[in-house]
Amino acid sequence: LDSSIIVGSIDEVLVVGAYNTADRINEYTYVYDPSEGSGGKGDLYLDWIESTLLPLVQQEPPRVEIKRETLGILGSSLGGLISCYAGLTRPSVYGRVGCMSSSFWWDENDFQNNVVPASKPLEPLNHIYMDSGTGSLGEKECTAYTANIYDQLVADKHYEEGKEVFKVA
Repeated sequence: LDSSIIVGSIDEVLVVGAYNTADRINEYTYVYDPSEGSGGKGDLYLDWIESTLLPLVQQEPPRVEIKRETLGILGSSLGGLISCYAGLTRPSVYGRVGCMSSSFWWDENDFQNNVVPASKPLEPLNHIYMDSGTGSLGEKECTAYTANIYDQLVADKHYEEGKEVFKVA
């Protein structure tokens, strides 16, 4: 980020990294996965971010204005899953979303089967960045899930490639 900000290719950003807890798997998943025997507290986690964490950030110097157009959420693996979920289910809160090597396989592909089809993007549309590694067997599978969701967003939700939704594979 520093080098991109210095050369002016991106605006300055404030990054807030919340520690995870021992309940991380449940907090980063929005639905219970019977095959994993866990999950489903993702909405409570996102409520905590919005009701507790963001107000704390606004109180700390330098004070920042938190608004949808500039507020983003980003994560990888299960963090990518909950971030992408937040962007599609809470588009009035998050204007920018980063989904990196997201665990879209969770609960037998529930995200692409249920969350994406049910989502209704608001104007102006979210900016969604998606990427995935391609090295190991698991990464190749993750890349296929990411490509599938990207295609759904472009074809079914009418996100414009390179303008509102971006992917790197």
